[in-house]
Amino acid sequence: MTDPADSLVVYTISSYAGNLKRVLVNGYGVYAENISPELLNKLKIHPE
Repeated sequence: MTDPADSLVVYTISSYAGNLKRVLVNGYGVYAENISPELLNKLKIHPE
């Protein structure tokens, strides 16, 4: 049995520039925090 309070979201982030690969983990549900505008801007897709 799973507990919904233990839920989370896992994002995988990659970039061809610099061959970067990262993982972002965030809470889900009542304990989740809003993403900051600064982080959201950094995660946008930028065409080459």
